[in-house]
Amino acid sequence: MKREYQPPPEVLALIRQKLQGEPQAAHAYPTKPGGLNGDKHLQRQPAVYSPDDYVALPLYDVRAAAGGGVVPDTENVVDFLHFKKAWLRTELRSSPDDLYLIYVDGESMEPTLCKGDVILVNHRDKFQGRDGGIYVLRLDGALLVKRLQRKMGGIIKVTSDNPVYEPFEVGAQDLDRADFSIIGRVVWAGRRM
Repeated sequence: MKREYQPPPEVLALIRQKLQGEPQAAHAYPTKPGGLNGDKHLQRQPAVYSPDDYVALPLYDVRAAAGGGVVPDTENVVDFLHFKKAWLRTELRSSPDDLYLIYVDGESMEPTLCKGDVILVNHRDKFQGRDGGIYVLRLDGALLVKRLQRKMGGIIKVTSDNPVYEPFEVGAQDLDRADFSIIGRVVWAGRRM
């Protein structure tokens, strides 16, 4: 909403009277487009970037269930999201070649992850002893997104962030089964506010 304000005529007259003899007074407090007076950190700088600085990561039409599990029927790329390569390496400690995006479905990981969130999965990170990280896993053909914790004896505790959902454990003997695999670690999530 744009509003224009015009001071009363007597105020304008006082300003003109005060500024007489000071032609440079109007320039004493310059405002630059996109910025505020004197606040250099708020001034808009011209964007300087190279397309080579960015990578297009695939977004698949796959949903990892934050709940009981979803069996994906297709794995097609539906879009690409662009990320700065340097940011992926420094902030997420991930190579762009190891990353892809999928959707979250369900409510078992709320409030951390919600239905419709997009998650960035590092498929090279297969849970090498980190405790408490969030991973995408396949169990009995269904994709799940859960928090994993390694326990004594090679047991993995699979936990939801939503306390309504009970945790369960996967024993060391189950880790080599064809119906259980850790797909990768979730390194970033995005959602509509």
